[in-house]
Amino acid sequence: MSRPLFGVGLREVHLSELCARPEVCELYEIITENVCFARGAKRERLRWLAERANMGLHGLSLNVCGHAELDEGFLRELRALADELGALYVSDHLSWTRHGARSTYDLLPTPFTEAALDHTAARVQHVQERLGRPLVLENVSTYVRFASDELSEAQFTRALLERTGARLLLDVNNLYVNATNHGFDAAEFLRQLPDESVAAVHVAGHERRATFCFDTHDRPVSEEVWALYRAAMRRFSAASTVVEWDSAIPPLSTLLAEVARARVEAQQ
Repeated sequence: MSRPLFGVGLREVHLSELCARPEVCELYEIITENVCFARGAKRERLRWLAERANMGLHGLSLNVCGHAELDEGFLRELRALADELGALYVSDHLSWTRHGARSTYDLLPTPFTEAALDHTAARVQHVQERLGRPLVLENVSTYVRFASDELSEAQFTRALLERTGARLLLDVNNLYVNATNHGFDAAEFLRQLPDESVAAVHVAGHERRATFCFDTHDRPVSEEVWALYRAAMRRFSAASTVVEWDSAIPPLSTLLAEVARARVEAQQ
């Protein structure tokens, strides 16, 4: 069994500091769209960092659940970037993000129907053929359910992974948010996932509002999410962990404290 790695979602504000001491994390996860078409100094710094730590690629616009044509040029660049950096994984979101030629960069929910499953599975398989590796897909936070749903989120996710051989980037915060918002059992979701299907885990913060949870990724991980993380790591102990913080980004020391806690919690 491989050893789990612990790291952070790499954001521009921390890049110089991390290049000065790359050893503080074992894994850095890059936002694909910020890098894929970049050239020059920025690309060189990431290549330098990749020689000293593991790198993951995490995208926002692949649109595997959507109906717009997949961007073949983007897929070529993505494969080249993954090869260049020796990426540990290439990931994106189980959502749709594009209508026609316009990408929203919002992670919009898909209906959990057999037709949507067939459609998404075909697109995931196409992406994997182009990338030459399994795709890693993240569960997204949602605030509505479709009246047409035929499957639960867990059933849809499991079926997609089993059918395509893709793996899961399990965002524990998103799972907690959805379980709270839609009234399902997060622990049962974990039990329904295929064995060894989780490649990596995200932890992040959310805001609890009067009647629902709002996924913000702008604060420390809550105690409830840490509890769910412990349960996830008992089941998927080889999965690597990434701390995400996407707005109101704090000093690097705050993120590293969250990484340190994740190391401890993963052993509980």
